[in-house]
Amino acid sequence: MQKTTDKQQTRECCHYWVLEQPQNGLTKGMCKLCGMVKEFVSSGLWTKGDTSTELNIGTA
Repeated sequence: MQKTTDKQQTRECCHYWVLEQPQNGLTKGMCKLCGMVKEFVSSGLWTKGDTSTELNIGTA
């Protein structure tokens, strides 16, 4: 059985981002499929009261 590294798994994952509410111009996201964590620049398109949203953007 071949062992897969985190880097290989991330490259092969079509990320499905679950995003937290933006703070200080950044939004923390975690891939629902592989667990990768990434920060995104907030665009200001959020509405008050949003706690999280899901974004499927297939990029690493």
